[in-house]
Parts: sequence; structure tokens; C-alpha cells
Amino acid sequence: FQGSPLLKKPVEGDLVYCGLGQITDFKSCNVKGKIALISRGQIRFSEKVENAIDAGAIAAVIFNNEAGIISGSLSEDGSEVAIPVVGI
Repeated sequence: FQGSPLLKKPVEGDLVYCGLGQITDFKSCNVKGKIALISRGQIRFSEKVENAIDAGAIAAVIFNNEAGIISGSLSEDGSEVAIPVVGI
């Protein structure tokens, strides 16, 4: 994703499913110090990642909800977010 920082070393941690990445989804999953697994859909990628960061995630994986390539931007101004984010 555009706006994801480049990794200087691997990020390791438990992977926790967090639904669509909405604020309410993060209330029912503990991602503090873990990697958030988030489904594409309903809200912008940037919102999903912001919610993951606010919940304490160290990284995020956004997976596609339909066939095809997933790509997108994580910020309006091209800046980087605080955690690495990948799409699968």
C-alpha cells in the first residue's frame, strides 16, 4: 500500500482477525502488540489502519473480499502511517 513504511526487519507476532477494521471490530479483538488481519470493504483503508494503530497493532494485513489485485493509499497527502501494512 502507498503510505506503508518500508520494513527494515521482519515483523513477527500473533495474527488477530478484526473483521472490517471498524472501531467496533477492535473493541472485540485484542491486537495490542499483534498483527491485525482486516477484511477489505465498507470503510477506507486509511480508516482501517488508523483504527488498528489506535488499538495497539504493530502491523496490519488487509485481505481482499473479491477476486483481483488489492492496492490503495493509506493517506491523503502521501505520508507514511506508523505501522507496516500489506494487502493480500
